[in-house]
Parts: sequence; C-alpha cells; structure tokens
Amino acid sequence: MAVDLLSSSNASFVASGLVLAYLFKKYWDGRSHPPYPPGPPGLPVIGNLLDMPRTKFVMGFLEWGRQYGPVTWAVVPGRKFLILNSYEAISELLDKRGNNYINRPVGVMANKIVGTGFSTGRLQGDATWRKHRKFLRQALSMSTVKQEYSDLFVASATRYLQAILLSPGDFLPRLKRILGETITELTYGALEDENGTDYVTEHNENLNYTVKVAMGYLVDLFPLLRFVPAWFPGAQFQRDASKWRQHCIMVRKLMIDGVEKRMAAKEGRACYVSNILEDLQGQQATKEVDLREDVQAVHDSGFSFFQAGADTTETTVKNFLLAMSLYPDVQARARKEVDQFFTEGRSPDFESQDQMPYIEAVVLESLRWNPPLSFGIPHASREDDVYNGYFIPKGTSVIANQWQVSRDPSIYEDPSTFNPDRFIDNPNILDPRDFVFGFGRRICPGNALGYQLSWIFVVSILWGFEIKRPEGCPPLEHDADRFDFGLVNAPYPFPCDFIPRDDFAKSNAQ
Repeated sequence: MAVDLLSSSNASFVASGLVLAYLFKKYWDGRSHPPYPPGPPGLPVIGNLLDMPRTKFVMGFLEWGRQYGPVTWAVVPGRKFLILNSYEAISELLDKRGNNYINRPVGVMANKIVGTGFSTGRLQGDATWRKHRKFLRQALSMSTVKQEYSDLFVASATRYLQAILLSPGDFLPRLKRILGETITELTYGALEDENGTDYVTEHNENLNYTVKVAMGYLVDLFPLLRFVPAWFPGAQFQRDASKWRQHCIMVRKLMIDGVEKRMAAKEGRACYVSNILEDLQGQQATKEVDLREDVQAVHDSGFSFFQAGADTTETTVKNFLLAMSLYPDVQARARKEVDQFFTEGRSPDFESQDQMPYIEAVVLESLRWNPPLSFGIPHASREDDVYNGYFIPKGTSVIANQWQVSRDPSIYEDPSTFNPDRFIDNPNILDPRDFVFGFGRRICPGNALGYQLSWIFVVSILWGFEIKRPEGCPPLEHDADRFDFGLVNAPYPFPCDFIPRDDFAKSNAQ
C-alpha cells in the first residue's frame, strides 16, 4: 500500500509539473514575441471556429477588416489565419516578402485524402513546383501566347458568336463549353479520346470536386478524423473523397494516355503537353539523363492548366456581358472603337490590339469589377515574421482579400460602378492584373493567356451583337444582387438579348 501511495503521489507530482510547464511555456511564448494581429475574440479549444464565415467568405473577411483593420488574426483548431484586407498589406507580405509566403497550406481533405496535392496550385514552393513553373512559363509567356495561340483564340470566339446566333438563350452554358474546349485543345491537342470520352465534361466534373474540397471540411480542422473508416456513421467525407480520388486518377490517366498515343501515331495538333515532352525527348537523345520527374511535372502541370485557365476567363467574360447589359453607354463607346478597325468584311483579330485603348480598359474593368477568385488561393508562411509590430508565426495561412482591393475607394473611385474610363490616361491607377491573378512568386502563370482570350471574346461579341437587358428585368444596382461570392465569384445567372449586327449577320448569311 505504501508503494501504491508513493507511486500515486509521484504520478500526481509529475502530472502537476507537466501542466505547470505547459502553462509556463504558453505564457513565455506570449511574451517572447510581439502581439498577434487584432481579430475576433475566440473561445477556449475551438478558437474562432464559430466566427469563420460559412458562405460569401469575402464579405465576412471584409467586415473583419472594418472592425479590426487591414490585418486580421483568427485561429481554429489546427490552423492559424491571417486575413489581409488592404493592398498595402498584401503587396508588402506576398510580393515584397514573397519568398517567405511561397508555400501553401496543406489541406487534409484535398492533399491527404482526395490526393490533389500534385496540382501546381497546391504544391509547396519546392523543386517540383519550380519544375511546374518553368514549363508553364515557357508555354504561357505573352510572346508565346500571341505567336502560337492567337489563331485558336480567334476561332473559339467565332464559334461562340455562331453559338449565340443559333441559340441565344444558351449563351452562358455555351460560353463555359467553348472556353473549356479552347483550354483542353491548347493543353492536350484534342477534345476526346478514341472511344469518344469527352475531355471537357470530365475536366469540369473534376473541377466541381476541386471547388467542393476547397470549401473546407471538418477533417481539415481535426486531422485525426482522416483515419475514421468510410463505413463509420457521419464519415460521408470519406465516401466522397474515395469517389473524387478515383475520378481524378481516371481523368489524369485518360489525358496522359491520349497525348502519348497521338504523339506515337503523329496525329493531333501540337499542344502544351506534347511540345514539352518532345523537348524532353530531344534532351534525352543527346545525353543520358533521368527525366522521369520532369515528365511527371509536365503531366501534372498540364492537369492544372484547365483549372487555371477555364474558370477565370469564363468569369471575366460573364462580367463583361453583364456589364454591357447594365451600362449601354459603355457598350456604345466600346463598339465605336471596335468599328474603327473591324468593318466591311473584316472580322476581329489581334492585329489592331495595341491601337484600341478603350477595349483594353473594358477588359481591365471586367477583371476589376468582379475578381474571379475573390480571395485567391491562400499562402502559408515558411518562417516567423513581423508586420507593423504584429507577430505572424510560421505556418500561418495567409488570405488576400482581392475583392476588398477591387472595392477600395481610396484606389478606385465609385468602385461598384463599371467604369472603364478609370483606366484611360491614368498611368498611376492600380492595374487589376496586379491583384486578380495572385501575388509574388505564386502569381498565376496563365495571366497572359487569360487576358488575351478575354480580349478577343470581348471584341468579337461587340462586333457581332448589340447586347440588351430584357425589358422588365430588375436593374441590379448593388453588388449583392449581381455576384454570388462563391469560391469562384461569378455573376448570378442573368438574361441578355442579342441583336446581330450587320457585318456579322452578313458573314453568316453566306
């Protein structure tokens, strides 16, 4: 009995010591670095879990910015967040100190369970990511886009005009389909395999899964839940993840096999994947090198190509269409510039692009008015940092509120109004491409592609149709009535009347 009492006393002593040590460490940690940024007060254990926005995330982040200032701190189990609600803070941390914020948060659902950690956007800033970037920069520089992809873009815009002419009520789904075809053809050189499996349909389904995963799951907050078996009650996330993982594997294999078969048969058009694989094969022929990692990087970056190019361009063109229906004076002025270059049988192309400043302003305003990714993809800090006297610990998930930048009245006067004039003869105004496509070393490598593709669709639509808002439709005067504020922030579905213009009508009557 004495031994038992002694053991019990020792155990209690040790336990008390551990608790005191923990409390001392927590106290000392709080004193050994500057304070955390201001933010909503949290609860024990769960922190700010109940404070985090559930829908329309950027609007919740915007409200935090009003309450707590341009940098807001929030903590949930397993994750620390820093919300940046000013361009000054975003630029300082993600651009100027970009090397420290080059990483991405590791999502348990996305990376560990579904298995999409291979995609370019989710990779850490490591050697594999640098391979991806090297290949993507090679294929997506502005000079390459202009020289090699312009004909494909023009053909796609022409197909879209014809689709509107045949079925004007389907202008939104046809836009999604044709842009998906454009990016797929550019990446893989084909739209289907020899069995007729449609690449665009499969990619769009995979993109839907990706968006759902990115919305966040309970397992992201409590990582041990990943070990809960799929049959367990409440483990629907495991069953979803299994389905999505298998689909992702299938689509990747489908795309890779298709390119390799067409390359072996010397069929199909040249594309991103085949061009770089041929370059690698040429290197291997001249010297013995192991290029397996490079080949895998080509396959994986190609798979990311669709996600990076299709949705953002679709949203930009949707923004433009909605704006033209709501702002007829802007549409009339833009069309006047288009008609200076494309009349008497000449259909739109890129030859006069540099001579059309108002069209450039319209495209820029379409990007600014509603940034396609309203808070982008979060960054993660690699090391501890201090900003304006506030402590940012290693591993913090950093979210840039790009929507807030687009609505900052100190940057853009009357920001909810679609006004391309703000970009005319105003060289000091913030170019939306400096925040819409991301920041620092993680800026989207497809920004030139997205801009050029949007530009030719804008010009072609203005040349082909007059756009009117149907009579009796509400005016949509407020942002909340126009945009859904989802992960990809798209306009709500909206109607348009398309009236064919003479040159386009004549070219399609022949």
